[in-house]
Amino acid sequence: VIHYHSYSQGAEEVCRKIREAGAETEAISANLATREGISQLRERIADDCPDVDILINNAGSLVKRASLVEFS
Repeated sequence: VIHYHSYSQGAEEVCRKIREAGAETEAISANLATREGISQLRERIADDCPDVDILINNAGSLVKRASLVEFS
């Protein structure tokens, strides 16, 4: 499952590449800045993709590009 908030073109491009590699994928839009959006994403994954068992949380905004040891 590829989550996106508003950049559907980017999410669909990632899905295309995943499919080309031989895997199944689905793009789901949700606003993770709200409790409702989080609940909607969780419910959609549970209903449509019950086999998902790993989450990589990569939500947020890029503040700066730096190595991990440079962040406070």
